Amino acid sequence: MKKNIFPLLLCVLVSCANTKQSSDDQDVVVHGDTILVNSKSVVSSKLKTIRVDTTTFAPSFTTSGVIRAIPSCYAEVSLPFDGRIVKSYVKLGQHVSKGAPLFEISSPDFFEASKNYFHAQQDMELAYKTYQREKDLLSNKVGVVKDVEEAEAIYYKAKQEVDNSAAVLRAFNIDVRKLTVGQSLTVISPISGDIVKNALVIGQYVKTDAEPQVLVADLDQVWVVANVRERDLSLVNQIRHVKVELAMMPGKLISGEVINVGELLDPETRSVEVVVACANPNHIMKPNLYGTVIFTDVAQSVVMIPNSALLQAEESAYVVKKIGPDSYKKIAVNISAADATHSVVTSGLKVGDEIIGEGAYYLIDYK
Repeated sequence: MKKNIFPLLLCVLVSCANTKQSSDDQDVVVHGDTILVNSKSVVSSKLKTIRVDTTTFAPSFTTSGVIRAIPSCYAEVSLPFDGRIVKSYVKLGQHVSKGAPLFEISSPDFFEASKNYFHAQQDMELAYKTYQREKDLLSNKVGVVKDVEEAEAIYYKAKQEVDNSAAVLRAFNIDVRKLTVGQSLTVISPISGDIVKNALVIGQYVKTDAEPQVLVADLDQVWVVANVRERDLSLVNQIRHVKVELAMMPGKLISGEVINVGELLDPETRSVEVVVACANPNHIMKPNLYGTVIFTDVAQSVVMIPNSALLQAEESAYVVKKIGPDSYKKIAVNISAADATHSVVTSGLKVGDEIIGEGAYYLIDYK
């Protein structure tokens, strides 16, 4: 007896029709990296595409910095000998030249060093006369070679004592040619600059291990020491000219030049010290002031897209590229940050590609 198969066929046809209708009604269908979007869906109305193009962009980043006096333009002047300050030649803020007198001290140690020099000089002169006399005796055949050799040895030893005593005095910038017995010691400035500290008190007895009595600094040029993060090092190696903005003067930019990129990475901050030299004719930049250092590279043509077009995977970023009518594809891209709203695409896209600029996040949950 034949069974009636008409109800079964009707059921299958209805089921297929319902399945087709269900697929047509879906907003988004995903096949691997390809995404199909129903043009009549709400999702489609949320998507806004943009065309990839190049733009001129100068990569830049900012970091903190602190003003420092240049070491070779900064001198801490202490007493070379224990002594009493008897005279001052300077006042705070005064400009001095290299070699200018700063102050005088009366020092027993200096007197002793001076006395040793004069005694050594007298001994050398006496030894020289003895040496010359023995040479004359020998030349007149009334002397002996041994006496000449001994006199010569004594003379050269005495001469060495003079040189040693003079070296001690010259180490403190003392001109032994102008040295007189009992004179006070005049301490001079080792550099040209301004008196930025003056702790001189007439009559005060000061030891050599005391704090420096005078600070001389040439602040016509200063350093800004910036801490550059590890991720920005590749960029800073290409940059020579920067701008510095002081915390006390927001909006005023001061030009600077990178003169050194440190060789050592701080393991705690993951940063490297970068030294920037800045002209400081009005001495606005005071040592230890804080500021912001702005590193900007030369402008170049790049592919730049809004951050709203970027989607983040576990280990990479990607965009959604339009490959046909209502058809899209996920494309992995390499990027570098440009600013708060845009990123530079270094690979993955080319000029003319059309991508979703807004609304791509509506497709994230579709598998």
